[in-house]
Amino acid sequence: MLLTSALTLGGLCLLSKGYWNTFHPEVKHIRLKTVHNLGAKQMRILHLSDIHIEKLSVTPEKVIQLAGKETYDFIALTGDYLDKVKSIDRFIQFLKGITQIPTRFGIYAVWGNHDWVIGPHLPRLKQKMESLGVTVLCNESVTTRHSGGQLHIIGIDDHHSGHSNVEQAFQDVPENGFRLVLTHDPLIVNHMPYPFDYLLCGHLHSGQIYYPLPLHSLTWGIKPFRKHLCGLHRSRQGTYYISGGLGQTGANLRIGCRPEITIHHIEQVSQSNQAAADERVAHAG
Repeated sequence: MLLTSALTLGGLCLLSKGYWNTFHPEVKHIRLKTVHNLGAKQMRILHLSDIHIEKLSVTPEKVIQLAGKETYDFIALTGDYLDKVKSIDRFIQFLKGITQIPTRFGIYAVWGNHDWVIGPHLPRLKQKMESLGVTVLCNESVTTRHSGGQLHIIGIDDHHSGHSNVEQAFQDVPENGFRLVLTHDPLIVNHMPYPFDYLLCGHLHSGQIYYPLPLHSLTWGIKPFRKHLCGLHRSRQGTYYISGGLGQTGANLRIGCRPEITIHHIEQVSQSNQAAADERVAHAG
């Protein structure tokens, strides 16, 4: 009887902490070095992924508060905003709040696998997002000048749901300049024939309900260790970052991890400093 009571109490405490976690995102600062000309020496990107508006506990006001008062170069949204048609207006209201964060070059977004659940309605969602100034990239790229340097933002559609087309996304990308890829599923890096400088993605929620050896990650083609579910990594074609995401799917719980808001600081350095930075990333991955 005592054991049953203790187990029940322990389970309730765990579930309560898991629900509490969904309201308390952590802010992660990621620093990357590049030899490309950034003009102002540093580029700042605010990265949000896996919003999952149906199970989101974080308000746009909270995101604005945690983002601070600085002006970002742009905001990157890497998919999984919703999976129900009736949630479109709710997501757009959330997005209106996010647009209050000041940026120099606006907001760029790509679709995730959950967004494709409402595939026939994505053109309407895209139109609503673009009316707020968000650029939605579907296997395409845009080039802008960042303080004198060229920045190529390459949006690859979701690999998990079979909508990615890497060749199409890269077809108009020059060789010179900083290549930043936005996509949803990190496994796309295994199918990248083109080099990139940095890739931002999400999809894995840091496991969402994380236990010491998350064997469920094997079904995604990922080794069952925490370091493969989030954070900074290195592939043969470039460096990439997996966000833990802002929302949840299934149960509105996060056990062993918290929602994430990511701020990327990309700094221009010399060739020698870049080599040292690459070595540190390789060891970290």
